[in-house]
Amino acid sequence: MALLLRRSMAWLSGVLLVAACDGGGTTPAPTGPAPALPTATLGVVATATAPSVLATATVGGVLPAGEANAQPGPGDGAIQQGALYHMSRDPLYRSPVGAVAVGSVVTLRLRTAVGDLTGATVRVWDSRAGAEQRVPLHLERRAADGDYWSVALQTPARPGTLYYRFLAQDGGAGAAYEDDRARDGGVGEAQSGPNDNDYLITVYDPHWTIPAWMQDAVIYQIFPDRFNNGDPSNDRPAGQPVYDGRSSRSAWEAPPQGNSDFYGGDLQGVINKLDYLQSLGVTVLYFNPIFDAASNHGYDTRDYNRLAAWFGDTATFDRLIVETKRRNMHLILDGVFNHTGSDSLYFDRYGHYPTDGAFESQASPYFGWFHFYKWPKWYNEFETYDTLPAFQETDAVRDFLFRRPDSVAQHWLAAGAAGWRLDAAKYKSDGFWRDFRTAVRATYPDAVIIGENWENAAGWLTGDAWDGVTNYRFRAAALGFMSPTGTTSATALDNLLASEREDYPPQAVQASMNIIDSHDVERALTSVGGDKNRLRLLALLQFTSAGAPTILYGDEAGLAGGADPDNRRTYPWGSADPDLIHFYQTLAQTRHALPALRTGSTTRLLVHDANRLYAFARQEGPTTAVVAFNLGGAAQTLDLAVQGVLADGAVLHDRLTNGTAYTVQGGHLVVPVGADWGALLVP
Repeated sequence: MALLLRRSMAWLSGVLLVAACDGGGTTPAPTGPAPALPTATLGVVATATAPSVLATATVGGVLPAGEANAQPGPGDGAIQQGALYHMSRDPLYRSPVGAVAVGSVVTLRLRTAVGDLTGATVRVWDSRAGAEQRVPLHLERRAADGDYWSVALQTPARPGTLYYRFLAQDGGAGAAYEDDRARDGGVGEAQSGPNDNDYLITVYDPHWTIPAWMQDAVIYQIFPDRFNNGDPSNDRPAGQPVYDGRSSRSAWEAPPQGNSDFYGGDLQGVINKLDYLQSLGVTVLYFNPIFDAASNHGYDTRDYNRLAAWFGDTATFDRLIVETKRRNMHLILDGVFNHTGSDSLYFDRYGHYPTDGAFESQASPYFGWFHFYKWPKWYNEFETYDTLPAFQETDAVRDFLFRRPDSVAQHWLAAGAAGWRLDAAKYKSDGFWRDFRTAVRATYPDAVIIGENWENAAGWLTGDAWDGVTNYRFRAAALGFMSPTGTTSATALDNLLASEREDYPPQAVQASMNIIDSHDVERALTSVGGDKNRLRLLALLQFTSAGAPTILYGDEAGLAGGADPDNRRTYPWGSADPDLIHFYQTLAQTRHALPALRTGSTTRLLVHDANRLYAFARQEGPTTAVVAFNLGGAAQTLDLAVQGVLADGAVLHDRLTNGTAYTVQGGHLVVPVGADWGALLVP
């Protein structure tokens, strides 16, 4: 999981007290007025004392004609809250839109009723600096539709996240305008006092790059014990210690029972299926933990420098690297660096190792790696699991995990891995992950770093920590719209997807794993009630949205499964759905063939909530693809206004209906779409 960017507030005597976090950790709420940010951090380019009309370079749109030098109203002590307006994705109200590079100038505007206010302020919270600044807006212009108040702010010279809200004044009356409760950007809402739903501006390092191979990635997630058994001789036998219990063996078709049942899947099994994965269009393999651990899931590492014997040995790993590289595939490993297992070399709660772990002796070399509230049985742990003692962020731990050339992270990159997915990453500080990135990328500049996060990860996606995120925000939006029980409208889906592109820099969007399920949640097919057409539509959205589509092993075969451990069933070799596999192959082939689907811009073409219709275009250079969805329960004809997106006479072919052709006429593209189905229109 990942930390929700929270701010607590108090509205006391007209002073707003705010606490924030920029990634991991929480900034305590101030006990008095917050200090102003230094000018070098957030410089004010235009204020109430600046010229009344901003320079053209900082204006994001064309204002309605009106009075250029209007004066604030006299004030009547009443604010027309319904007339307050700001739209974070409209360049008239925020320019530039979305994440910005360090040192950028961002123009913000608030529209009000004509003559309604005596003054307006934007309150900006710099979460990395842990401080706020209140900057007056000036009345830029009066037009028929309202007064336009504006300010141009210069963002800090280092990465971070800024949060802003508008504070309106009319004599002694006040009101706040901020994002709405969905926190999805766009249009906000006004209220008498703030609800702590600030708008977000992510400020990132413009020199930040992600590996080129990640921009084109189609990712396949493998739970090693459940994918394929390629070497039965290394199967873990029943009866081995698993904490104070014992391991068991299960038949391949048997349903999972817990954390100690093993099925025999291994690295050789993956090697044996690489041709299949290549035919599926997969370019990146992401493995759940493969290191020695007590459990079948591997998130309780016993020894980071040794592969689990039931997955293979070093020679097997070396063969895997050779064979993946031969197919131009890359391998991402799961880095469980927040915690280790209590049954590990470093902790040794059960006395399974000849050397002393931290649980056994305070003289252990590992004792300082953990925080004991009362040694030995009361210690800091991952969430509420005493089987997972958490690492402290000491120099010794950092040296072991990632700083030294022979550290865990660098050792496995040297062995051929292409990057790390960081488990439970919210539980470590920003400084820990910035240190991780510095150490890893200094030697392996082409390694990708992806953090596990279930909510908004903007604070870590600024160019000095992670490259991308396991995108549970995408999953929530997609399932909310696609699931038969979902309550997300087409408009809300579009807002949620646009919100990600607004919050995250383009590098982070491309490097994020767009998931519809994972080893931690129920299978996508189960989430849509077993409806394979709905699963196809989920996959269609995955493969055509900005970001890296990530397939959980077996989804393409029709594998269902409820909550953990049922979601970790074995791959159904011999009974996979060939039509579903072919559908996934079509999606991957189309994505690989069209840069527009990988790195192109996104333009909404249609939202119709009543009929549950949604369509958008992806554009890169002269190439445009159009994607449409019909979840209305009956066949419908979609009339898509594409003027400015596609020229008249342009012909697109639907990859989902054997290439049926459609021609743009009069700025419109008319496409019939069957019930609970979609269209993928490409040149």
